[in-house]
Amino acid sequence: MDKERALAVVNGLLPGTLMETLDIRYTDAGEGFLEAVMPVDSRHHQPMGILHGGATATLAESVASAASGLALSGTGRRPVGLPAGCRWSRWMRRRSWWRRQCCATRRASRLA
Repeated sequence: MDKERALAVVNGLLPGTLMETLDIRYTDAGEGFLEAVMPVDSRHHQPMGILHGGATATLAESVASAASGLALSGTGRRPVGLPAGCRWSRWMRRRSWWRRQCCATRRASRLA
């Protein structure tokens, strides 16, 4: 699937989801990777005024799931039920964009 088609597919799934609420957008795609951005503003802050860890986890999980879905496109299979773990990276207060890229490190028919 070419870049434009891949981005149209994953961005077309955003309306009505948490990703739309957090303004996550997929911005780049290629062989074995997908990239997304999320703004960091007051919608994404915890009460202390810094980026909420849940927003960070949502961005990471969203781009990984969408990349897996693209990789499985046309196979009749879907990537569901995998555990996700996140570590705090750095705190952010000012308005900026948080960018994350998911790259395939292993392709297997199943995890076991």
